[in-house]
Amino acid sequence: MTDTDHKLRMRLREESDEMLFANMELSEQTKQRIREQAAIETDGQAELKMETKKEEMRMEKKIGSKARMPMGLPTEKEGIRVEKQTGLPSENSGMRMEKQMSKSGRRSLAPRSWRLGAAVVAVAILIGSGYALVQNQNQSQNQTVADPGGQPSASQPSGGTGAASGSELSSLVTTPLSSAEDAKAAFGEGLRLPAAAPEGFELTEMVAVGEAGQPARDIVLTYTAGDKTLTFSASRMTAAFPTDLFTPVQVGDADGFVFEQPELVELYWTVDGVQYSIIGPVSADSALQIAGSIQ
Repeated sequence: MTDTDHKLRMRLREESDEMLFANMELSEQTKQRIREQAAIETDGQAELKMETKKEEMRMEKKIGSKARMPMGLPTEKEGIRVEKQTGLPSENSGMRMEKQMSKSGRRSLAPRSWRLGAAVVAVAILIGSGYALVQNQNQSQNQTVADPGGQPSASQPSGGTGAASGSELSSLVTTPLSSAEDAKAAFGEGLRLPAAAPEGFELTEMVAVGEAGQPARDIVLTYTAGDKTLTFSASRMTAAFPTDLFTPVQVGDADGFVFEQPELVELYWTVDGVQYSIIGPVSADSALQIAGSIQ
């Protein structure tokens, strides 16, 4: 091997090392083992070429002038023919072996590159999946802290007249009443009640709703007629309703609003800070008559 060939091979090996290790995170020990392996393969090729040249020289001595090769390098076909005649390898055989080794080296490098790429992709997928999992866990924890138990945080309507928050509802107590006097005693001054049950209905329930030890917030009277139910209520809280869907009416000296449907009527009016309502399957005129009878 000439000095120029040696320098070229060393240069090729250095460039190959740089390309191989450019994007790989390997330890110095691993890199050194790879370099040593590459050097062994390179030295093996050089030794093989030297052995080939020696065999050619011995072949020329044996076959004499009859089998002597021309001064120029023989073609590949001539080299094969000489090998068949003499049974000895020619210079072309060494070149063919070197080409085959070069091709095999490239083939062996391709699978390594493919495996390296597959490993990089797998690591990227694992990192992405782990990040997404951590994000999902953090979001779940934040939701649990912000809204424990999955319960709604908004205020809930109490039903009937007005609205109250969950904490207010939990402190309300419903107390059954037996007479109008009990209702007025529970509610306090200013309560007005119907003088008699609506026509065709009878009083089936009377209750006071409020906090324990405090005047009642609501007084609710329930009248029934078969499967029909009519409710009269008096409340310190103002019920919210869409006034644009209601018709203004006059209830005594108070302004009221009525909404009438074929099977249901709603009537609201306020007197001395207490809101009264009548809701049930009666006509608007009947509801106004009931409202006019309160005292």
